[in-house]
Amino acid sequence: MKKFNLFAIIATALVLISSCKEEAAPEDELTGEFSSIFSYLDSKQSTPQTFTISGGSETTITGAKGTVLTFQPNSFVFEDGTPATGFIEITLLEIQTNADMIFNSVFPLSDGNWLNSGGMYYLAAKQAGLNLKLADGAHYEAILPAQAVEAGMGFYSGTETDEGIDWEFIAPYGDSVNLYNFMTYYDISNTYAVLCDSIGWCNCDYFSGDPTVSCTFNLDGPTTLSVFNTVAFAVLDGENAVFPLNSPIADVITQDNLGVVPMHILVISVIDEILYYGVAPLTPEAGGVYNMTLTATTEAELDEIILSLP
Repeated sequence: MKKFNLFAIIATALVLISSCKEEAAPEDELTGEFSSIFSYLDSKQSTPQTFTISGGSETTITGAKGTVLTFQPNSFVFEDGTPATGFIEITLLEIQTNADMIFNSVFPLSDGNWLNSGGMYYLAAKQAGLNLKLADGAHYEAILPAQAVEAGMGFYSGTETDEGIDWEFIAPYGDSVNLYNFMTYYDISNTYAVLCDSIGWCNCDYFSGDPTVSCTFNLDGPTTLSVFNTVAFAVLDGENAVFPLNSPIADVITQDNLGVVPMHILVISVIDEILYYGVAPLTPEAGGVYNMTLTATTEAELDEIILSLP
């Protein structure tokens, strides 16, 4: 009888140990996802799409997110102006949602001013590994699923800088047949259409001109937060607009040029291979000081949080 009781005690202990291990499993799942904040950001980038078109024929391609581009025959030339004949490789990267902006580090900023994006994309053309451009007088038509609807939407061209993409407004112009670089909104299909005379980074944007203020964010994380382990963003509520914030210095972000509009501040860190985040809804006030606590999470949970931001 005593021997039976001993076996029962041992069996019960094993069950309890096994149960504790099972309860600890969710915490274990938080470790080892990313080696650094940089590996996290790199893992989230979208993969550009590639298409092959015939340079001598009118061709339409459709991106996975609904961007439709129609190219006219004989539109492309090499950098020296020589016509490109035969097959041409087109590269397309669509940046449409707030999540796309965060994951690809592409933001609607023009000389430091905030924009509301109706849709962005990157377009490149190559033949035999050599870059192509549009021939003089050539154009293509772009139709973009409207990500934001504003009466004053305009066409912007992007230039890559050390700080990211800087967007420049391109004024519309016309000839006897067409109007170029002018955004036309179609309510029934909820799309914008434009005849473009250049490739590269392209954007449909609205400049709101909201007043701005300066604020401070005090971050509470598991260790000192800095440029080496943390990034932060302002995600504007109800708009298609995300903007990077300054990197933290010793757990503090000092930020100017914040629009006085409702937004969510999103902070992401990777510390000891664990992913952390903090979210704070606010309308910034001049000189405002805001405290944010970071919480451990998983990649799937953080994706859901980012996608659910208003």
